[in-house]
Order: sequence, then structure tokens, then C-alpha cells
Amino acid sequence: MSTELAAEVSDAASLKLPSAEELRRLQKHYVQFRYPNARLSEYTREEALKAVEVGRRVVDEVKREIYGGGV
Repeated sequence: MSTELAAEVSDAASLKLPSAEELRRLQKHYVQFRYPNARLSEYTREEALKAVEVGRRVVDEVKREIYGGGV
């Protein structure tokens, strides 16, 4: 999710998304996935776990908004 889209969505709905900094980091993973040669070093375990955690928070928050309540 781009940080611009996140800002617009958060304003339009009551979403509590991760910070712009966390979303920017997550966005970098998309570019690296799409263009594998863009990555100059191996992923660390910590980096991968953080990306998954931020992604889950985004998905869970959107589900909460769509389905109105718990996920």
C-alpha cells in the first residue's frame, strides 16, 4: 500500500494503519519482489518478520473496517 493511498484511505475511513515510515519500508519490499535484481543484499530474518507483521496489521485493519468488528 502506498503511503499516499494510506493517507487518503485513513482520512476517509477510521483505519488505524501502520505509520508512514513502516508503510514506506513495506513498499520497498514490493519493488524488490517485482524486480529481484534490485536487491543488493540478502534479507535478514528480522527484516522479513517485520515486513510480515506490518503487512498483517494492514490486512487486519482493512478486514476490521470491511466486516465491522473482530477479524
